[in-house]
Amino acid sequence: MVCKIFITLKAILLKTQIIVTTHSPHILQIDSKEEIIMLDIDESGNVYKKEL
Repeated sequence: MVCKIFITLKAILLKTQIIVTTHSPHILQIDSKEEIIMLDIDESGNVYKKEL
């Protein structure tokens, strides 16, 4: 269900940035790696970009 909603939003909002936070691996499988930016937090509380 969530995947269908995400795909529909992406199709409708072609020129709009969509920011999604999830623990679901299904959402990550929808987009290509080039369209996904994964963020993480280090021990000091700093946010950094994590490679997929």
